[in-house]
Amino acid sequence: MIYKKKVGIAPIEKAAPKPDYLSNKAFYKELMACQKKGVMSNALGKMFILLANKYSSHWRFSQYTYRDELVGNGIKACCEAFMKFNCKKSHNAFAFYTMCIHNAFLQILNREKRHQRIRDQLLVDFNMDPSNSYLEFLETEDAISEPAEKEEVQKLIEKLGAPSHEFTDEEAGELDKDK
Repeated sequence: MIYKKKVGIAPIEKAAPKPDYLSNKAFYKELMACQKKGVMSNALGKMFILLANKYSSHWRFSQYTYRDELVGNGIKACCEAFMKFNCKKSHNAFAFYTMCIHNAFLQILNREKRHQRIRDQLLVDFNMDPSNSYLEFLETEDAISEPAEKEEVQKLIEKLGAPSHEFTDEEAGELDKDK
C-alpha cells in the first residue's frame, strides 16, 4: 500500500490595504461618523485628497499642466459638499464625491479654455499668430460669440492700451504695406 502524505494548507492572510487605495466601505463609514459629529476629520480630508489625486490621473485629465489646480478645486468641491451627501438615498459616497470632483475639473477646464480663447483673440487683434486650436475653433464657430467674453476682451484691450476700434480696409492695407 502506498500512503500519501497529507500536505497542510496554510491559511491565507489578507494583505494589508495599500496606502493609496480607498475603499467605498471605509470611505462611507468615515463619512457617516463625521456627518454625525458635524465636523470633517483629518482622515476624511486625506480620503478626499486621495480621491482627487487618483481621479486627476485619469486619462482625460492627466495631460494638463495645471493638474495641481484641478486637484485643489476637486478637494474644495468635496469639502463644500461634505454635508450634502444623503445616506438615506444612497450608500455609494464614493460615486457622489467622484462626481463632485469631476464637475470641479470640468469647470476649471472650461475656464482655461475661455481664457485661452480670449488670449488668442488678443493675439489676432494685435496681428500675431494665435494657437492652432484657435484656428480650428474659428472654422467651427464664431470667434467670441458670448457678450461676456466680448466685454472681457474689450477690458483687456483697454488695459493694455491697444486700439479698441476696428480697422478700416484702408488702415488694414497700410499695415500690410508696412510689413
